[in-house]
Amino acid sequence: MKKHARDRKRITLGAAVLVLSMLAAGCSQAAGMQLKPKGTTTEIKVEQSVAVATAAKTFTNKDNTIQLKQLSDKLWIQTTYKDIGDQKVPSNGLIVSTEAGLVLLDTAWDDTLMQEVMTMINQHIQKKVVLAVITHAHMDRIGGIKTLLDQGIKVQSSSLTARLALKQGYPEPSGVLDENPKFQVGETEFETYYPGAGHTVDNLVVWLPQTKTLFGGCVVLGSDATKPGNTDDAYIAQWPDSVRQLMTTYKEAKFVIPGHGTWGDYSLLQHTLDLLLAQRT
Repeated sequence: MKKHARDRKRITLGAAVLVLSMLAAGCSQAAGMQLKPKGTTTEIKVEQSVAVATAAKTFTNKDNTIQLKQLSDKLWIQTTYKDIGDQKVPSNGLIVSTEAGLVLLDTAWDDTLMQEVMTMINQHIQKKVVLAVITHAHMDRIGGIKTLLDQGIKVQSSSLTARLALKQGYPEPSGVLDENPKFQVGETEFETYYPGAGHTVDNLVVWLPQTKTLFGGCVVLGSDATKPGNTDDAYIAQWPDSVRQLMTTYKEAKFVIPGHGTWGDYSLLQHTLDLLLAQRT
């Protein structure tokens, strides 16, 4: 991938900010993610070189609202569940283990869940959280930010997400990722990238080049999704092009993690594009 292809996509505080009214609702409606996909030719696979089934560990809390699942020695999926209507809706975050501590990609739905997630991290992963990255300003991505800040953990986002978070009543993350999209924690490299508007105007993804892992957040749909879910703040016309940009930029992706539902490999991007295009027919 070429540097200039990423740099020209950095977020700017354009006119969209002035007209945007983002809801605090989460990113995926239950109806869009509970069924197996139908009518799609895309086969979703799990990359066994990353998801080491024989070594994987899974921990849940007493009421099954939190799950920590180990994908490799460096990666854990944090899934939290929130009651929306008559269903429990899951939301995925990623926990990256580095030599200098843990990095969280997105928070739990709210501070109550986030506090328990932190307790489970202390019990089962037993490393300190040193940084969190917020990929956009919906509650399933940012709802637990106060818990992190109260514990002295740095929380970063794009400047646009920071503005939108403050507008919605959340504590403001540090909006430094526009100017510093690439950073390193310990020896682990992180690259944040803005593919264009889609699920929201501010949706970022995070690339881990050393493990070829793409955390797609809610711009990428899970393999069990049958439609895009919550589109209240979506840019439907632009979303497919943003996914195509991801497909071009991250051809090397071996593991792709969506904001909701089941994760997979590079083919998850094609699955997302298929569902978005199907909505137009």
